[in-house]
Amino acid sequence: EESGDEESEDNYSDLDEDEKATNDKEEESTEPDMTDKERERYEAQTREMIEKATAELPYSFSVPASYNEFSDLTRGRSVEEVKLIVERILKCNHPSLAEGNKDKLSNFYPLLLQFIDDCASAYDEDGEGEYNLDKIGLQAIEALMPFVFELTAMFQAHAAKCIQEVIKEKFDHFTNASGRKQMPGLDTLIFLRLVFLLFPASDYRHPVVTPTLTFMLSVLSKARPTDRPSFACGLFLASLLTESLHLSKRFAPELINFLTSIFYVACDKLPSDMYPLPPCKGGNFLVPTKPSSGQINKLKLSDVTSVKSMDDTFKTQCLNSACVITLKLVNLNASLVSASEIFEPLAKVLQHVNHEKIHEGVSEKIREIESVYTTKIESAKKEGGAVIRPAKPV
Repeated sequence: EESGDEESEDNYSDLDEDEKATNDKEEESTEPDMTDKERERYEAQTREMIEKATAELPYSFSVPASYNEFSDLTRGRSVEEVKLIVERILKCNHPSLAEGNKDKLSNFYPLLLQFIDDCASAYDEDGEGEYNLDKIGLQAIEALMPFVFELTAMFQAHAAKCIQEVIKEKFDHFTNASGRKQMPGLDTLIFLRLVFLLFPASDYRHPVVTPTLTFMLSVLSKARPTDRPSFACGLFLASLLTESLHLSKRFAPELINFLTSIFYVACDKLPSDMYPLPPCKGGNFLVPTKPSSGQINKLKLSDVTSVKSMDDTFKTQCLNSACVITLKLVNLNASLVSASEIFEPLAKVLQHVNHEKIHEGVSEKIREIESVYTTKIESAKKEGGAVIRPAKPV
């Protein structure tokens, strides 16, 4: 029996040796088949898989305590990933889940505004890099807007104070800048637009909207557009103001003055006794070199950061936007007693626009403005007659 066990053990050991030899042969046979390039590719794929696993977003996030911490979370992320990070921060720390979460989200609100400001400041239409803010800045801002609305609804007073501080900072920067006043950048325009999205513009007085309107009117009355970004910025401000005035029924002389200046620099010839209204100093900035036809596209927000020159297409877009805004204002303020005196300087400038050089669509809109001015304003002035003092009661 012992000899039999020894023989069986020997037989098993033989099998083990045979299996080991077979495996050694397989390893020897497979190793030479993998070339150096294949081995390098295999190692690269392995590293890529490890990096992907490391970069995967966790399912839960705590509220960042500082902007540096929040910036570390979003650095090198795509727009969808940034959106997902903020969404998970809000959901995992909702005020209904634990006491103190509302205070944490309240502190997170200014960090989110700072990130939006950085996205707008860094944006460059020709920027490179898939995940750089200069490339995805506007897309990231658009993706984060719903979360700004959600947080604003949670604590309206705190949100109003934060937005007010941002507007004050932008206003101080514009006011205290040395030299000639310049149109604000894209970061300022984003927050000006955000104000009218978050707060009512129809209120007679509002702690955020009223200072914002003062800021915008101050820019139009002091800054003089001379290039593509400044004209785009000025017309963007004019569009925002017109939208808010339509709701509040306010009158803004700075806005009408700015539009008059836009048409002034679109005239190639003017009488010697006709002078531009400050801050405009004249020029032929928006005079097209030749007439054009076809569809007119709207101005893009990215024009505010563009370094391109002003071609005929851009000039046509500016004039078209100015015509649309002017037509809205004429209809809005036609019922004012002094409407004729208010729009008379603008109507005189429109008479000197060379229709042979401008786009046919712009030419039609200018004629429409003149028609509305004549029928609604001038005719009402003739019918009303002079303003007289009412008779004293007997």
